[in-house]
Amino acid sequence: MGEFKKTLVKQYPRQGTGLTPDNIYWKNFKFPITVQEFGCADFVHFSSDGDYFAVTASARVKVYTCINNEISKGLSKFSKTAFGGRFRKDGRLLCAGSEDTNVRVFDVNNKHLLREFKGHDRPVHRCDFTADGFRVASFSDDRTVALWDVGGEARLHALEGHTDYVRAGACSPASADVVVSGGYDHAVRVWDARTGTCTEKMDHGGPVEAVLVLPTGGLVVSAGGTEVRVWDLLAGGRLLTRLCHHTKTVTCLTVCSEGRRLVTGSLDRRLKIIDTASYQPVHTLEYPSPILSVGIAPDDSKIVVGMSDGLVSIQDRKPEPEGETAERRPARRAFRHKTDTVSQPVRSEEDEKASAAPIRQQLDNYDRHLRRFEFSRALDAVMERQVTRKQPERAVAVMQELLRRGALSAAVAGRPALSVRKLCTFVGKHLSQPRFSLTLLDAAEVIVEAYSDRVGRGDPDLDLALDGLRAAVEKHSEYLESLYALQGGLDMLLAAAAAGDGKKLAETPAVESSEKMEVEAVTAS
Repeated sequence: MGEFKKTLVKQYPRQGTGLTPDNIYWKNFKFPITVQEFGCADFVHFSSDGDYFAVTASARVKVYTCINNEISKGLSKFSKTAFGGRFRKDGRLLCAGSEDTNVRVFDVNNKHLLREFKGHDRPVHRCDFTADGFRVASFSDDRTVALWDVGGEARLHALEGHTDYVRAGACSPASADVVVSGGYDHAVRVWDARTGTCTEKMDHGGPVEAVLVLPTGGLVVSAGGTEVRVWDLLAGGRLLTRLCHHTKTVTCLTVCSEGRRLVTGSLDRRLKIIDTASYQPVHTLEYPSPILSVGIAPDDSKIVVGMSDGLVSIQDRKPEPEGETAERRPARRAFRHKTDTVSQPVRSEEDEKASAAPIRQQLDNYDRHLRRFEFSRALDAVMERQVTRKQPERAVAVMQELLRRGALSAAVAGRPALSVRKLCTFVGKHLSQPRFSLTLLDAAEVIVEAYSDRVGRGDPDLDLALDGLRAAVEKHSEYLESLYALQGGLDMLLAAAAAGDGKKLAETPAVESSEKMEVEAVTAS
């Protein structure tokens, strides 16, 4: 008996873009460590050297050590809820706002309260050090932005202009005299810290929850609603782009990878990592609760996310595997010299016969049924959920083989309504794919012919299955008609363009010859 020819299953390239370098880079983190706070985790900030990060929650600011993720210091000189704890550039001082309207500056090393600025009338949700480290800007619900002198503990300016709560603010890392604020009045304002005047005003289009000045100092990012907007300060506050990658309110912003990536967090429980060159998302991280704050270490070695239910997620990057060098690999292999002799065991005649025996052919379930001419069972084997979901090309290959043998009608006929529905669902789902459409259209025709006489005879499951198949075929037909119409329009445009070029080429010699005759006539006269 000859060897059975297996069913030919075409191998198609895997759909989708696959893993990008950014996907691999941002997936290379350990399982998260979670810490439960008493209140929502309002703010997360890393020191510039990456040794510490601060988590502001409830009435405390906790300073963690990045090496072991343990609490190093707890700053608790707050009578009410604390907000927005930030390090100074050198990591020695930390400022934080509070619900009691005061702004506090702490010495991180010994936890001493160095300064307490009083002057706001309502809670202060955000504060930040200027680039020189000598002043603190605070952003309050009393609709003002205040600038404080750290050394003299005095208020230098009270910047007025917002008409609603100011819940977002940041200082430019490139200039000590640029302060940016965002309010619930939809306005993003840029202030000159020297004169206390507003130099630029941008309309975000919704309440502003967070603002960020990129490391170059020329771009400002504002977040509010489901949108993130990027503004060019050097062009007078011109809107560069509008990012709409979230489905709920965007609550926090930060940068990583030396300013090449922008990170946005939202109440939709997702972090989006965005390329600052193309402003396209390159990776998405998901979390169990709505996100309120995010911080990433300067070297991207740690991600800390604060959530609305008080949960803080801490993830460390996996260590790089110690790869073997090319010089060491050959040393681990044992090679024999050509002159070395290796004794081989003596093989008997029975061993020779056993090795000469033909190897039994390995067949899949559907091929075994096809070999026995059990067409209905072969079709059942590829209609299993595991095959239809992960390897639909195998099901289509079996249908194609049955069509070639003229046995698909026999394989389809006499099935219960549930099995027919499974067939119709598979055909309708994959009919629009060009790689399957020709085979599945023929299969759909066979199914309709086999069960057309049972339509409307009191079997609702069967009627529903055939109605779904009919709708899928009609939709595919409309899709093909639209493609043919588009192709016809393109053919007309190309033909008109070709005709215009030909006419132009035909007229060119005639014009040249008439001009030449005129020149000759003038010369002769």
